[in-house]
Amino acid sequence: GVVYIGIAVLSLMMLRAGLGSPDFVDGRLIVGGVFAAVWTADTGALFVGRLLGGPRLAPQLSPKKTWAGLLGGVFLAGLAELIYVGSIGGPIMLGGLFGIFLGVAANCGDLFESWVKRVFQTKNSGNLIPGHGGMLDRVDSLLLAAPAAAAFLLLSGNSSLFGVNS
Repeated sequence: GVVYIGIAVLSLMMLRAGLGSPDFVDGRLIVGGVFAAVWTADTGALFVGRLLGGPRLAPQLSPKKTWAGLLGGVFLAGLAELIYVGSIGGPIMLGGLFGIFLGVAANCGDLFESWVKRVFQTKNSGNLIPGHGGMLDRVDSLLLAAPAAAAFLLLSGNSSLFGVNS
């Protein structure tokens, strides 16, 4: 758990620092983009899944998640990132694709945390937020999306996403 959370925290710190590139004016734009996509993916999946219903995504891990929710959340994350990146002067289509990538990573993070809770036969990851599955349920999507974003931006060298060329 410490390693998993630690990697996410270090990834967010790297993103905030502009991935160490002197060309980045403000790493907060990158972190803002990650949060915009992750929060939209989570919220979009919840609302689209409830609205459309349909077949369950992984009933053994998370009985209420649906394929419609997954696809809706990923699509809306792409749309949110497209708008966000466009609003700060980056390439909007690449922003949309990056949002889709983050939406998939966010959903995988959510399912991974559900799997971990099943492995350890616990319903909640803590009691800090009663009735919400614990604190990790609030950040599970971000725990995988942040390292995925850092890896994507580092490996692709595509800092132009956030309006600055590397």
